[in-house]
Amino acid sequence: MRALVLVVLLAALAWAQNSLDTVLVQMVNQPTEQWELICNRNKASLKADDVVPAIKRCLLLAVKGQDREAAGMMRAIDFTDWYIGGKTEYRALGQLTLATYFLQQHLPAKAQPVLEALLKDHPDNSDGWVLQGHVNMESDPLRAIQMFQKAVEVNPKVEGAYLGLGQAYFLIGKNKEAIKAYQKALEINPDNGMARDAIKYLQNPQAAQAVMARTEEGNRHFAMAEQLYAQGKYQEAIKEYDLAIKSDERFSKAWTYKGDAYYQLAQFDKATECYRRAVKWDPKDKQAWRKLGDVLERRFLATKDKKILDESIASYQKALAIDPNYGAAQDDLARALKLRDQASGTGPVKTSDPAPGASPSPK
Repeated sequence: MRALVLVVLLAALAWAQNSLDTVLVQMVNQPTEQWELICNRNKASLKADDVVPAIKRCLLLAVKGQDREAAGMMRAIDFTDWYIGGKTEYRALGQLTLATYFLQQHLPAKAQPVLEALLKDHPDNSDGWVLQGHVNMESDPLRAIQMFQKAVEVNPKVEGAYLGLGQAYFLIGKNKEAIKAYQKALEINPDNGMARDAIKYLQNPQAAQAVMARTEEGNRHFAMAEQLYAQGKYQEAIKEYDLAIKSDERFSKAWTYKGDAYYQLAQFDKATECYRRAVKWDPKDKQAWRKLGDVLERRFLATKDKKILDESIASYQKALAIDPNYGAAQDDLARALKLRDQASGTGPVKTSDPAPGASPSPK
């Protein structure tokens, strides 16, 4: 046991980057009963702005295969986040991020203990129940349904729970129940294309086959476009994105990435139009909103038209309304607000701020 603690300690010390990380190292090597005492003792070192960067660094432990260390550190991060927030809401950002990563890597067995630990202490976390449902989706759809239903009991407005219910009911052949679940998802978010398409398929499978064929064709062109983009062949990529969009005009991600290709070619007017189309078809695409803000900010720098800057700021704000922890959009908004202050004569003129798009890269 002592050897295990030592291994965790050494791994955590190697991971530590700042004062918050140092506190977290103390926590993971002490019983959870001591965590609040440790936070009290180090209260001055705990800053809300350090939580999300700590989660990102901690995720690297999982990427390196240090699953247990990552899980323990994420629990400590979530506890400190709850402590910093005045003990009002246990958001479980770290544990949910870790479980989502494992699911994306098709490793549900690794996501399971993370979610079990979370839900044992916080059974009111609806997002945890949704992920738990997806852990069981392929192996036991009936159990997955129970998990999604639990999420709905906790919070009837969880869109992802109804999407999960629709998928699980479909897997066991209960199409009527699946349609009802997808309809509930649409009540929460009328722009949910996945739910809308699923209902069409379930109500008329034959008509939906043509849609599915077009979708498959669009996905092939999209995948080819991504390969060309990665090779720096932006003009060729644009042609493939166009073919993907031809198969489905509402293919919002193809619009976004086509905009990125034009961005790389410095054709910012065309990029702007692409990003506008992307957010038209998917108003919850935070990346498209951020990139729209980016190209509009560039146009402001060229024209000094304050209306364009106002629209840029509004686009960054919409990205952050979708994801308040979207670090790149936070930086972009701060920079754009400084530009507005400078343009109105209320702030100091600075030239050291990075240009739009300088961080991170468009893709």
